[in-house]
Amino acid sequence: MKLDAVFGPLDVEYCLYFYILMVFGFIVMLLSVAKLAFSLLFGKKTESLGDSVFIVVHSLLFYFVNRLLYTMCNK
Repeated sequence: MKLDAVFGPLDVEYCLYFYILMVFGFIVMLLSVAKLAFSLLFGKKTESLGDSVFIVVHSLLFYFVNRLLYTMCNK
């Protein structure tokens, strides 16, 4: 068994994985921004402001990292 079979680079067709994660991350980011805006505008205090901002930042980073990996995979 060659090590390239386990540790070698994958084909470009596996870039679809990063594309799917990128789309999922973008949808989650939009939903978290909408939830933050809704709670700020209508005063819903179900979560603290810090938690909502953390969720938005986390989803933004998730989207960005997967977009970056997808770009790198295609090049």
